[in-house]
Amino acid sequence: MTDKVLDAILKRRSIRSYQSEQILSEELQLVLEAGQCAPYAEKPCHITAVQNLALINKINEEAKRVASQMGIPSLEQLGSNPYFMGSYGAPTIII
Repeated sequence: MTDKVLDAILKRRSIRSYQSEQILSEELQLVLEAGQCAPYAEKPCHITAVQNLALINKINEEAKRVASQMGIPSLEQLGSNPYFMGSYGAPTIII
């Protein structure tokens, strides 16, 4: 493992503030390839990248609708918050 990769792993933090420009196709491809190499406990895995803003907004709205009906107070609160977006405004999401 290179020092650059190890440094990135050690400094990883949860981020909820994103730039509006899309990730470069080459960078997205690397992220997807890395995801395919991750261990999945021998279960099949499908990874989808979404870069269509209208579709991301639909996914956010559906996730909020489902969360508001789960019977878990914290999720119900998020689901009923008109300003909450699970994607936090990211122009690309990976599912």
